[in-house]
Amino acid sequence: MNRTGVRRRIGLAIDASDQATILGDTDGRIGRALGVPSSPSLDLPGAASAKVLLGLGQPSYLSWEQGLYGLPASRSWIVWDGALYNRSGLEKLLRGEGVSLQTRGDAELVLQAYRLWGQDCLRIFNGRWSFLLYDGAEGIFWAARDRFGVKPFYYHRAEGTFAFASEQKALLRAPFVPQAFDAGAVFDYFVRGRVEMDEETLFAGIRQLLPAHAASGSMVDGAWAPRQYYQLGYTQRVGTYDPGAFAMHTGRVRELLLDATRQRLKRQSAAPATLLSGGLDSSVLAVAIKRMAPASPLTALTAAYAQSEIAEQQWAEIVALTTEARWIKVYPQAEQLRKELETFIYAQDTPTFSTGTYAQHCLFRQAAREGLPVIFDGQGADALFGGHLPYLSALWSDLFRTFQWGSLVQEMKNSGLGPKGYLRDRLKYRWLPRWPAALQYAFQRSYFKELSFLQPELLRSQRHRLRQSGPSSGDGLNAALYEGFTQGGMNFLLKCVDRAAAWHGVDTATPYADDLPLIEYVFSIPPVYKIHHGQRKWLLREAFREMLPEAIYQRPDKKPLLTPNNEWIASMRDAIRPYFEEQDEAIFNKKRLLDQFDQFFNPASPVENYRMYKFVSLAVWRKVFNL
Repeated sequence: MNRTGVRRRIGLAIDASDQATILGDTDGRIGRALGVPSSPSLDLPGAASAKVLLGLGQPSYLSWEQGLYGLPASRSWIVWDGALYNRSGLEKLLRGEGVSLQTRGDAELVLQAYRLWGQDCLRIFNGRWSFLLYDGAEGIFWAARDRFGVKPFYYHRAEGTFAFASEQKALLRAPFVPQAFDAGAVFDYFVRGRVEMDEETLFAGIRQLLPAHAASGSMVDGAWAPRQYYQLGYTQRVGTYDPGAFAMHTGRVRELLLDATRQRLKRQSAAPATLLSGGLDSSVLAVAIKRMAPASPLTALTAAYAQSEIAEQQWAEIVALTTEARWIKVYPQAEQLRKELETFIYAQDTPTFSTGTYAQHCLFRQAAREGLPVIFDGQGADALFGGHLPYLSALWSDLFRTFQWGSLVQEMKNSGLGPKGYLRDRLKYRWLPRWPAALQYAFQRSYFKELSFLQPELLRSQRHRLRQSGPSSGDGLNAALYEGFTQGGMNFLLKCVDRAAAWHGVDTATPYADDLPLIEYVFSIPPVYKIHHGQRKWLLREAFREMLPEAIYQRPDKKPLLTPNNEWIASMRDAIRPYFEEQDEAIFNKKRLLDQFDQFFNPASPVENYRMYKFVSLAVWRKVFNL
């Protein structure tokens, strides 16, 4: 498990007779604790020919016990990246089975649970994880990733070789991993708006283990068999709005989210810190942290801008004052982005969809400077509670299907969208993806003119992928939420947060995205309680009404994580042109793009246009990874 912002790297070499040696053990303490030989160097003679090599990048927030453990007598070892939030309950279970625990690390708990219950042990874990376990007695290695994809797991598999890491850049340093892009994934990025939602990645030789999947690999024949070990369920019952039932649901959601916050606070010794935009999701986290740790000084970090149309710091300030937080404003700048554009993209491993990810990069950098090891983040709330605009029309479909005409008319009226908005969202998000690939392709080419800047052959050869675009679930709100939470873009958003934090040696806490009791309960609630009176995230808003500042509770116009994208790109136009001039013809239609370069990268419309940023991001990505 290689993480970028690390203070120490530890290796584990296992030879043909399953004897282990700890590498990079500068003072010998790890080897003594685990009862195996150790070396202060990572370059121990013979390590390159070892049967198994495991590595751990140790950031400042992680002790080695949290990420590495072994039972030499059982010939089993694990390298782990993650956090178990039901640790105390798991410890009781293991001690009840006669297990004597030697460390305070999660890695030991997982290995001991595997020894007792085999691969079924995943069922009792609540948390986030990515790990690989070597079982010498069975001659297998076993990998697993958490249910919702908070922690990443990438691998390269070829004849006689299996390599894995938490980041693609680590795998690309291996001489046997090809330095090439995947044409289908590039098509998905530009045309389908998808990155890393499937096993394949943008790198041709690298795949990912999907969320809620585990895989066993054989040391004998190299077999590799991923399987899904968990599937989130959701209620298909629409229901009719009942105030008594709603009060019960809000009370339970509040209780579960507060408990999830408490569990995450319990794991850290440092004072709590959170990202704070001033929107509902981050504000709820801030007040929840304050409620569960009233004596601990809270730090809140906010991305701030001078442009009034996107500035939200005035809302964040209200929450900071309410929670008595130490409030830190971070001002991302265009010139700063220009100077570190390559570093930023390298840190992310992939091109991103917006400059909003750069704002996250800046926030986590400041967190590291402030000595904040763990940061709460509100990622996942929109997909869990129904925060995105298209979820309105999904609820309307539920109401239409169940003949709740009065409620349907009222919801349309209160939303401000009306029938035209319904038809537009249905077309874009539900109907269009079900069209035949040829019709989708023709529509995309006519609507998104910038696709003409891509190589026609790339588009033609990959357009069959549009057949995969159709939603796999039903048309209602809970089906749409399920799709967004498990199959949509949330996995990529979590990836962006993970890379931004890891690059600066910071960890995150994301209860909306990884707390199993909370997530399963919310998906058991009928959709009529999630959007009401045209208010998205109605359930979350009402659950914390008494704890939120009144201005935040009443706020109707929360923006996504915006940056002055158009202004930034226009100011960087001359600096980014060489990235396109130096490109080969594999992806871009260079002549057409360069002929219209000034026009394309100087948009007349004030509406933020992230389409042009995608071209910049991918061009820089190709350069920094030499693709």
